[in-house]
Amino acid sequence: MPATAEAGVTELVVMYLIVFISSTAMYTSLDEQAKALGLHRATVWTIRENKHKLGRLSAKTNERIITNPETPPRVRAAVKEYAAEMAD
Repeated sequence: MPATAEAGVTELVVMYLIVFISSTAMYTSLDEQAKALGLHRATVWTIRENKHKLGRLSAKTNERIITNPETPPRVRAAVKEYAAEMAD
């Protein structure tokens, strides 16, 4: 698989992981997920609906999720790993 295709799969997996973990961690509403991830409602909706213009999470979004104290640890770890892969 070409590197760009692999990156696309990784990005998609991370986006779905964020949604899955957030929703199973008792964050079922958009407002709760936004607060838990440290993002705006519109950004969380975009992630949930997979409507990213860039097809990936931006560095700013990654940083907000990672630095938010309410982000579930498994989500933070997944986003840190994703950010590290994108930096390589």
